[in-house]
Parts: sequence; structure tokens; C-alpha cells
Amino acid sequence: MTSPPLVADRLTAITTVIADPPRVHDSAPSGVWGTSTDCYQFIARNLPDGARTLETGLGISTVLLGLWSARHTCVVGSAAQVDALKAYLLDHGQSHLDIGFEVGTSDQVLPSLVVDPIDLYLIDGGHGFPIPVVDWYYGSQFLRAGGLVIVDDIQLPSVHDYLIRYLNADPRWTRVGGDHKWLAFRKEGDFTLQEEWTGQDFLGPRRQPASTRLKSSVHRRIERLRQGWNNGPANTTK
Repeated sequence: MTSPPLVADRLTAITTVIADPPRVHDSAPSGVWGTSTDCYQFIARNLPDGARTLETGLGISTVLLGLWSARHTCVVGSAAQVDALKAYLLDHGQSHLDIGFEVGTSDQVLPSLVVDPIDLYLIDGGHGFPIPVVDWYYGSQFLRAGGLVIVDDIQLPSVHDYLIRYLNADPRWTRVGGDHKWLAFRKEGDFTLQEEWTGQDFLGPRRQPASTRLKSSVHRRIERLRQGWNNGPANTTK
């Protein structure tokens, strides 16, 4: 558990950065898109000292994780956003030397990324399907046993209906925090993400092909009709 004095310093940093955030997203009304404050607070309370971290996307979280991590890696598709964030850090007296910026789309960067095992992974880059799943698959391989993966914008069907549904079902991922906008899961043990469907019984029974389901339905209906005929009223004589 992170020490109380360190947590207090981190919570103060959250308030400071939110009050004066990096303006790196032209489309955001405030100049930056961010997650819920309680997500940053969750990270502050659960990130060990000297941690190594990874994220897809860039913003307030990049400033905070760069401040709290021994080494932080940020995968982002815009070089202009990286330049804007570096300028912000320079203006605010924070070094960017402990942040590794990997510029490119996550599906291009993550498969060939080389980093040491990480303690926390924040998925908050592209949100269109299948990007969150791709980010989780390639990035979560770096998580140590007991490490945390945080998924933002779970209110979006492209995030919730696929990735979150899977993580909720897989007993190797334990939900440990979150709200209507984000969820955090702890990786239980060391295991590969490359596996066959036969090792994923937690997703439920295999569905039959449509043709088989149709035949079964027809057979059931015929059987009910037969039973109805056999159990009909007996013939009576006058």
C-alpha cells in the first residue's frame, strides 16, 4: 500500500493539475479531455512508489503518471500533442525525461514496443472498436502479476460491450475500482493472453450453429404437437 504522506502529496498534485491542465486537445472545451477525478485519486492511492507505467492517449494522466512513476511510457498518435505537453511540463518545472513518448497509432506501436514489466496500464486512447481491445491485448502483456489495468470511457458500447464484458467474465481479472466512466482490474497471476477459446469457459457455453438451433426448435415443436395429440380427449360413445 502506498504510504499516506505520498498519497497526500499526490492528491495535492491532482488538484493543482486539474486547476491548470495541459491544453493538448483542440476539440476539448477546456483544452484537454480527461477522466473522472476519482480515477486519478484511485491511481494516487494504489500506484506503488518507483512504479513503471504505460498509457494509450495523452493528457492530465500523462502529467500525473510522469510525476509519480520511475518510468512512464505514453503511446499517442499526435506529435503536436507531445510537443504541447512537453512545453506545459517545461513551463511548470516538471521534467519529461522520465516519460517515453511513442508517437503513432497504438496498433502500430504496441506490438513492437519494448518496456520492462509495468505496474499500471491506463487505456484511454482511441475508443472506436476494436481499438480498446487491441490496446488491452498488446499492452496488458507487460503487466506484472498484481498489476492494474484501468479502462476509461466504459460508457461507450465500443468499450463496454466487448472489452469490459470480457474482463468482468474472466476470473483472472478482478475488478478493484471504478464508476460509471472507468473501471480498474487487477491481474491475478502471470499468464499469456494468447489462448484458444477452449480455455475461456467463463464466457459461457458454445453456441450452436443457426441451422442446428432451427432443427432443434422444429423437433421440439413437433414433439409438443405429438404429445398434444396423444393426450387429447378420449373418444366417447353415445
